[in-house]
Amino acid sequence: MRPRKSNLTISSLWMALLILASLIIGALVSYMWVMAGFWNMPQNMTALVVEDVTFPSDNFTYFNVTLINPSNSASDLNLTSFKVVDGVTNETYDVPDAEPAVPFNMTIGTRQTFKCLKNWSSFAGKTVRVEPVAGSTSFLSKEYTLPQVKLVISGFNASENVNYFNLTVQNYPSSTMNLSISEILVGHLPANVTPALPFNLSVGQSQPFQIEWNWETLTGANATVLVKTAEGFEQTYVTPNFLSAFVYVDEIRFDYNNSSYLNVTVRSASESTAEITISKLNITLSNGTTVMPQTDPILYALPIKLPPNESKLITCFWDWSNFRNEPITVQVFTREGFTIQNKTTTTPPSVVWNIGDIRFDVNDLEHFSLNVTNMPVSVQEVNITEVVFNQNNTIMTPIIVTSGSQNRIQCMYNWTAFLGSSINITVRATYSGKQTSQSETVQLPYFGVVNALYSNFSTGNPYLNITVCNSEHSKMNATIVQISVSVDNSTFVLDGTITAPRISTGGYTITPAEETTFTCPWDWSPYVGKDITIFVKASNGFQVSTTLTIV
Repeated sequence: MRPRKSNLTISSLWMALLILASLIIGALVSYMWVMAGFWNMPQNMTALVVEDVTFPSDNFTYFNVTLINPSNSASDLNLTSFKVVDGVTNETYDVPDAEPAVPFNMTIGTRQTFKCLKNWSSFAGKTVRVEPVAGSTSFLSKEYTLPQVKLVISGFNASENVNYFNLTVQNYPSSTMNLSISEILVGHLPANVTPALPFNLSVGQSQPFQIEWNWETLTGANATVLVKTAEGFEQTYVTPNFLSAFVYVDEIRFDYNNSSYLNVTVRSASESTAEITISKLNITLSNGTTVMPQTDPILYALPIKLPPNESKLITCFWDWSNFRNEPITVQVFTREGFTIQNKTTTTPPSVVWNIGDIRFDVNDLEHFSLNVTNMPVSVQEVNITEVVFNQNNTIMTPIIVTSGSQNRIQCMYNWTAFLGSSINITVRATYSGKQTSQSETVQLPYFGVVNALYSNFSTGNPYLNITVCNSEHSKMNATIVQISVSVDNSTFVLDGTITAPRISTGGYTITPAEETTFTCPWDWSPYVGKDITIFVKASNGFQVSTTLTIV
């Protein structure tokens, strides 16, 4: 047993001697590399030797550089800064700050270690060279390969809500260390993050993060995200362009036949890039009260999609009969949180009335007539007191029009001098002691349909006879270019090439005080028992009409 113990003792001694020899040889090689610069330096030359560079793997905010101003250097030197040079691309990064501070005077024969205050995250995994800057002084440095550390940022998703977006952060599988995510910044501002930070990421691990940050104001631009770790490592990520939505309440329309609802049109501009989801609508009254009406479609249960450059109609079931002539504001909300421009309008007054169907007939130049309608939503009657032709009062009988009714008013006024002209008709009225009026511009006729009938040719084929007269007081020709018939919401343009007389491409001219009967082949038989409207159009765009009942 005793010889075996001796052998073990001798083996342990040899192992210790080998380790000691390795250390000595390593130190000697390092020393020879550094001293080689000294030995090769010419006399009277000033140079700096980079003796060592260390990049601490637990702190990426700095690295250490040890410099020597050799004893055989010609003079002291003034160190002003450092540079880091990419060993592959030769791209240079300035390092202006260090501890001790630069500029720093290095005397001959001194050694100094500097703490360079430069985050080296962007150099991780690369081969770099650190170079001191001291005017035109030469230097001796070697390349260092840094530890592989990297964060991969992907999975950008901002489609859910404007108040946040999602990113996935991965500790690169080839990284040499675990990392602890300590902060995420957007545009240099810290963001709240879910899950909460700090968050430990082992090598190869991925983690989705929800980043609370309102990006609506970016309107199609991107953002720069900076991920920081407790170890000082930093990774920058530039997002794709955020989607934009330019959406507004385009129109609020009241139904004058029914005060129990109103229609709201929401429009997305053509510049929008996001499809939005309309999820809620409310109405704010002048006293600040907010109403949330039922809607069609039912927004809270069936939100509606609104793509760019489209509009959606929403019916709001809110009875506005007791809110007359009052400002209201309609606000619309989206599931994604986009801001929709609201719209303010005024509810209809207590009386809603209008004028229409103003008729002038060239066969009667002494009269004209018009309809006055007091809409069903009115809560009062309206008293029609005057009808004015341009600036001149006409002769008419005042009339009271009750709510929900329509009356036709006959007016006496000679309008011969205005044939073919544009004139203004104003109807004046009162209700509850208030004065009100409605006006409409009318193009007066200078020709008209004086007769219309239907029949069959001797062959049994149906036709229409339409007699058109250009008034004897007219100051212009009537060039007829088209005759059409409207019935059952359909319009039929009659073929002018087979009428008699024929309506050519240039039209058929009727001079003042002349009338012409057009015979137009057209099958009227499917419309027995119905009214048809016949339209005659002139080359200047003016159009007259008459209604004929097929019996």
